[in-house]
Amino acid sequence: MNNQHKYYIANGAVLLVIGVGVLSFLKDALTEDVTPPCDERYANYLVFPENVGVGERISDESVELFLDSDVQGLSAFTRVVHSKEGAPSVQLETRLPKGSSNPRRADGIIGGMGFAWQPELPAKATSACLTYKVWLPKAFKFANGGTLPGLFGGAAPGVDGFDDPSEGFSANMVWEDRGMPGLRTYDTTNSSRRGRRVTLDTHALPLGQWIKVSQELILNTPGQSDGMSRVWIDDELKLENMSVVFSNNKKLSISGVLGDIYYDGRWKNNGSPKDTFLRTTPFVLNWK
Repeated sequence: MNNQHKYYIANGAVLLVIGVGVLSFLKDALTEDVTPPCDERYANYLVFPENVGVGERISDESVELFLDSDVQGLSAFTRVVHSKEGAPSVQLETRLPKGSSNPRRADGIIGGMGFAWQPELPAKATSACLTYKVWLPKAFKFANGGTLPGLFGGAAPGVDGFDDPSEGFSANMVWEDRGMPGLRTYDTTNSSRRGRRVTLDTHALPLGQWIKVSQELILNTPGQSDGMSRVWIDDELKLENMSVVFSNNKKLSISGVLGDIYYDGRWKNNGSPKDTFLRTTPFVLNWK
């Protein structure tokens, strides 16, 4: 072997070592900053509803100790259904009649459900994690969009958010007109009746299969924009906002879960396009 061949071999080995090192560095750089799903990082948890037998109807009376006085649609449109092999053992099926929208509205067709689950947490919660699974039938129509469960703090919002943004904040999962999942937030920095909407960095919600939704909310320090909002779909981080101002009210903390499931239509013939339904699993609330 002449000196030139030795030179090529030596330099090839050096390049190989450098290449392996670069690939290892890139792999570490891409993975070390990925935040695990919030349900893997919280110890405290509660489940809603608890101890509901398969086939039983959920009644407002059976859960009144866990809810505020404004309960809509829970007993009339939601029931526990039998599970199938490979599916979650407990499923909540919520009916969405044709033309129905937000059940809190008094001037339309009632359907879906809307309530605030506000359990008595043992300590003031400044961060929380909500996890559940959702299943949409294959013939489900996204129409003009709809609302799914989310987290809230302070007082529960009204039909169009908060009259006084200092009273509370909320962050609900939503689906958009083409099925893209998103997050709608009402907080102290916006007073729009539609809230602030952010589309998740993912595909449209799949039909005919279960997907896992995990949402994390970390309150900001009053006077600072250091609040955090994260969403995972099937344990993949799809939204991360690390500069949220939820509230500057020092007295507010995370209260619980908005059990909202409905189409977002506001006018006649602008709600659910047909009689349909969707299914979710019981809500798991973690907090710190």
